[in-house]
Amino acid sequence: MIKTIGLDLDRFRLTDKNSWGKVFFFTQGFWALLNYRVARYIYVNLKVPILRQFLLVFMYLWRKLIEITTNIYLPWTADIGAGLHIAHFGFLIIHPQTIIGENCSLSQGVTIGIKHGGNYSGVPKIGNRVYLAPNSVIIGGIDVGDDAVIGAGAIVTKPVPPRAIVVGNPAKIISYKGSFDYIVYKGMENDPERLASLALARLQEKQ
Repeated sequence: MIKTIGLDLDRFRLTDKNSWGKVFFFTQGFWALLNYRVARYIYVNLKVPILRQFLLVFMYLWRKLIEITTNIYLPWTADIGAGLHIAHFGFLIIHPQTIIGENCSLSQGVTIGIKHGGNYSGVPKIGNRVYLAPNSVIIGGIDVGDDAVIGAGAIVTKPVPPRAIVVGNPAKIISYKGSFDYIVYKGMENDPERLASLALARLQEKQ
């Protein structure tokens, strides 16, 4: 948990160009994420039933305070990878069954929700290094591939390939440049997965 919180701090620090202290004490998005990390650890790892329940009640009250002050809802049942960055506080809704990969960025107004029945029923699965722009909506049991970008105000109800940039309602692919200009994290210059994906993006753009 401590390592994951450290990676989150690094994302905020590098992306917002702030000190660790400013991120920790004055960044509302990090407050919500810190609550999620601690609650998630208790929910997954603590095996003493009475203590677990007592602590989760405390975490629930803390989360409600976060929701009231920031309008950010990060339920501890969601599975969120290390290095999440929440760009601005204000109206962020994540379904409790959502899966989000590592080093993703969520902007204000983002909604990730469930679809009941029909094609793509279920809850989205977001890949690694995905950027979700302001007021974007991702609904249903769809995969959003690694390094994708969901444009501002886009309504996404179908799978998004890796490195795709999608915009509009309904969302349409406009390029395969990926999220490389939007996602900054520690060690990205030497991350083999990112480098391989970047090489593929450059090939796709030449075609």
